[in-house]
Amino acid sequence: MIFQIEGISKLIKNGGGQKFRCADFRELKGPGVYVAVDKGRALYIGFGKSLLNRVSNPNHFKRYVIDDCEEILLYPCISIEAARELEALLIRALRPPLNSNLKSTRLDKPPFT
Repeated sequence: MIFQIEGISKLIKNGGGQKFRCADFRELKGPGVYVAVDKGRALYIGFGKSLLNRVSNPNHFKRYVIDDCEEILLYPCISIEAARELEALLIRALRPPLNSNLKSTRLDKPPFT
């Protein structure tokens, strides 16, 4: 939604003014998994204790993937443990090329503290 205020269109990017439900936005602040997708293929899969913070972090070690992919899929999860499990499941199933170790044993590691 773009409010009809004179001069606003020259201040925002084309297509700006996206609308989110507040409940959806709050869910993105919790744990979850993200998938960087390009040309229909998962390039990288990761998780974070705070999904929104993880994806928007300018110091993310795979920032170039996030900046250059076509889309990012976000999956809010019920807990950090669930996010880790979903990440491992997706990596095993989709085998993204930029997940170097493919985390086949990720579920065997202790939970984040």
